[in-house]
Amino acid sequence: NPEHVFQEDTLREKGMLDDVLSDRDPRFQMATWNAVQEARYWEAPGAGAAVDSDEGFAAAAAAASRQSPFAQYRLPDGALIRCYHKGIRRHAYHPLPEGPDPWPLTLASVGESSLPPPPRAPFPSEATKPGLRSHVHASAPIPDRHTLPVSHPDVWYGTLPTEALSLVAVPFAPVQLEEWDIATVQPKPWDIDTSIFAPRRRVVAGSGQKPCDAFAYTTTATVLKRGFALDWERCRSVRFQRLIAREDDDGLLGLDVELEEVRYALESHVETLYTVYSYYCTSGEAYDNYVLGMKEWSQFLDDCHIPDPTTTHCRKTDLISIFMGACPSEDQGAFALGFDRALLRHQWLQVIVRVAIAKYIKTGLTADVSEALDELIAVDILPNVSPFAHHDHDRFRNDQLYSEATEIAILKYWSSLKEIYRRYSSSDEDNAAASKAEQMSLVEWRRLMKDAAMLDGRFTKRESNLCVIYSQCFVADEVNRRNKLVQMTFVDFLEALGRIAVFKPLPTLRDFAKLELHTGVVIENCARFFDVLWATQGDHGIIEFNESHELDWRVEETNKGRPLPETIELVVQLLIARIDRDGDGKISRKDWKYRRADFTDPHARAKDSAGARLFPSQY
Repeated sequence: NPEHVFQEDTLREKGMLDDVLSDRDPRFQMATWNAVQEARYWEAPGAGAAVDSDEGFAAAAAAASRQSPFAQYRLPDGALIRCYHKGIRRHAYHPLPEGPDPWPLTLASVGESSLPPPPRAPFPSEATKPGLRSHVHASAPIPDRHTLPVSHPDVWYGTLPTEALSLVAVPFAPVQLEEWDIATVQPKPWDIDTSIFAPRRRVVAGSGQKPCDAFAYTTTATVLKRGFALDWERCRSVRFQRLIAREDDDGLLGLDVELEEVRYALESHVETLYTVYSYYCTSGEAYDNYVLGMKEWSQFLDDCHIPDPTTTHCRKTDLISIFMGACPSEDQGAFALGFDRALLRHQWLQVIVRVAIAKYIKTGLTADVSEALDELIAVDILPNVSPFAHHDHDRFRNDQLYSEATEIAILKYWSSLKEIYRRYSSSDEDNAAASKAEQMSLVEWRRLMKDAAMLDGRFTKRESNLCVIYSQCFVADEVNRRNKLVQMTFVDFLEALGRIAVFKPLPTLRDFAKLELHTGVVIENCARFFDVLWATQGDHGIIEFNESHELDWRVEETNKGRPLPETIELVVQLLIARIDRDGDGKISRKDWKYRRADFTDPHARAKDSAGARLFPSQY
């Protein structure tokens, strides 16, 4: 009540005002408006109209009630009250959000009682008319005429004639054969594409060998260019480009031009750099001998006299740090192969550039990176590197290997060589990939050389490894085609046997006759020669023979040396005789059934076998 005017006594008499209840519970607090003349509701329609009678009072109250938002109640005495209720919220909380509607799982949930009827089929047209079925009879067609003599044409086909058969004898006239003049028949010229070396260039059925990357019999410039392009992309990392921009005199502005100059300098000597890299890889024991380890890198620096202790940037420790920085852990190619602290081929190229910078740019001898690289290769590497590292692999192939006489000499022992290659190609138990590939790895080749006792003072482990490296064809992608890089095909194996004759002293026909005259023992083959020589003269005789027959391998691999058809036959004889376990002079699957110790006693051999082999290392 804004005017605070109400008849509290009247309300209390009528029981409509309960002070105790209103004090006890706020929900029952009530407020009233009493119709008195001082209240604004008594104002009659019209400005300041006076109310003098009860009728005027009621009319004024009724007019005021129409303007009030509250409900009104008339008391028995005619007074009007207006009440409102004031509530207090108790335990009020906001309701949780309503969940999503469930997915319809039945027809009733979507308001349907059944599925809609299928649509009407379209009216068939010429394009949709089904074709007529063509009936094919499995039986043979009836012939037009009888193929056998019959008594009547109506006889059922296939019925044998019932009349007697007549046999007629006709004199035989021999066929006159055309006479050939053997002297006029010209043999076909030897073609390498149809020889045993053909799998290097093309796929040959039954060879089980894929062609080399060059698709040729030699290492071509095309495959070297393709391999260098892959290595250069891996070598040209962000760190490498920052190094060139920082050390070159043209700086960052001339980075693109300088990178092309560095690329040209490397590509001009790429064949030499790859050969040097392969040589030092095989000279150590880093992983699979196809990566450059720390020990081999140190040997390379010493051979080329690259460290300069008088400088502060090209000492031996500085160059070792360059090696460590060139094989970072973030190199994905090396990380995938599992090599740590070892250089792949593309990392080797990067290291050569870093060494050139350390030796020629940081010492102030030149300011251009490409010039420093040319100086390092021409002055430090080529004159000082070993002749084994600066080697042309194709010279031996062109002058000695690829010939008809060499192929004839190999074909004499073809089955034994195939069996040796098959057996030792799956002998590397430590390398599962190599054993499953059925191709020979370097470890398996070493095991073969050890079993055949081929190593001596002249043909050492280094020469044995070089026979493999020189015989393998160039592989362009060393990361993604790693298995092909580290394994020998059968043709590579044959070439490696031929290269043994380049390094290992072998007897001549004169040596055979001289030893037979001295000992009175018949010498059948090369293995028998060394057995008798060792039995009569001991180790001194072997050493003296090697010294008197020392070879110059750079001459022997050319056409000026001893013919390969003669020497490779001696190598194969020596190899087969040292591995042969049953003494029959050839290698077959039967040999692997026996232990080597079963034939240490010469009397345990077959009666028709060769004489006792006396060379002790074969056992």
